[in-house]
Amino acid sequence: MRLCQFVGRVALILLSGLVVVESATPVTAQEATPDEKYLLGDLGREALAESGYTVQAFGIYDLWSNPRGGVKRDTSILGVLNATLEIDTEKAGLWSGGQFFAYTLWVHGEQPVRSVGDFQYSNNFDAPETFELYQLWYGQDLLGGRLNILAGIHDFSTEMAVIPSGFSLMNSSFLTPPTITQRFQSFFPQTSLGARAKVLLSDELYGYVGVYDGHPTNPNYPRTASYGVSRQGGLFSISEVGWQTAEDAEFLGKVGLGGWYSSTSQNDVRGETQDSNYGGYIIAEHHLIGEEEDSKQGLSAFGQFSIANASRNFNSYYYGVGVSYTGLFECRDADVLTLAFNTAHTSGAARQGELGFEAYERVFEVAYRANVLPWLVLMPDVQYIKNPGMVRGVDDAVVLYLRSEIAF
Repeated sequence: MRLCQFVGRVALILLSGLVVVESATPVTAQEATPDEKYLLGDLGREALAESGYTVQAFGIYDLWSNPRGGVKRDTSILGVLNATLEIDTEKAGLWSGGQFFAYTLWVHGEQPVRSVGDFQYSNNFDAPETFELYQLWYGQDLLGGRLNILAGIHDFSTEMAVIPSGFSLMNSSFLTPPTITQRFQSFFPQTSLGARAKVLLSDELYGYVGVYDGHPTNPNYPRTASYGVSRQGGLFSISEVGWQTAEDAEFLGKVGLGGWYSSTSQNDVRGETQDSNYGGYIIAEHHLIGEEEDSKQGLSAFGQFSIANASRNFNSYYYGVGVSYTGLFECRDADVLTLAFNTAHTSGAARQGELGFEAYERVFEVAYRANVLPWLVLMPDVQYIKNPGMVRGVDDAVVLYLRSEIAF
């Protein structure tokens, strides 16, 4: 074993242990002073926010190790440096109901997928090294806030086909089902021009409709973003209707039903060109049991199910389930422990091919998200991946993570 791998794995184990051992009651970002919220201090950001300009810089750094199975054993670091600017037009003294948002990111380091070889990506920030203008859009509230129209470069998966618990896990499928993300669409890290409308049918009923350029990247240069719209590239459309409780509700919950359609020409699993593709999904999450002192703490559960055209896609259907507990340990009221598993099934058309893929890839994941400081979150994470990439002959993999989220 190489020295760097050994040191990395020891550090991963020791640092992960510190998260649970820490006994002092942490100060959350909501309770912290402006200077305490950021590693570098306030630097005038709170005053800017009061004037309508919110500036954020944050980094996500993942120390990871694949000590068993997969394509090869390795230990390394993957990092994402993010910078955002949000302008509230009303606070800025311009007009009411407007929001401008710009988001750039720099992905650097080693991709875990190159070692693990998994289809679903054990890391939800796994991407080639790149610097991207990730999002750049303008949104406008209408009809007293019941309708919001947004247009520009936008990641649909930040709003649609997503459940809150997905942010307390690392496997990418728990954020967005792989039946959707197995094709290039407008999501992390390469997005495209599009527009979406959100309508509030009542205080708890909502609906989304989004239409995006079908080719966010140049097929010949997949690491190069393409922000044009062309007939050849086609369109990707997605819609979702659902029920979601208000943020101040005693028990938080969400249920969403959605579907998507792509008119982009693309090859199916047999290599034949098809002029369309489609699928659907259902997502649900609910807070089940609250603690007496704070109803926001306690047990929650979630579930996902999604399908895609079996004759045109490698992954024909997927399901994921999990449970989480907020405030499991005394004096760690904001920490979240999550246990989950998912399965991405290979389509019959893919299994009948010459390569003879396995029937599925399955992931078991345990994660603990700890708010250590107002500007620092640590999240140790362990995943067991059965049939990585659905490729026969590849051993089941174990992947260890320690994620650090730093607000600069």
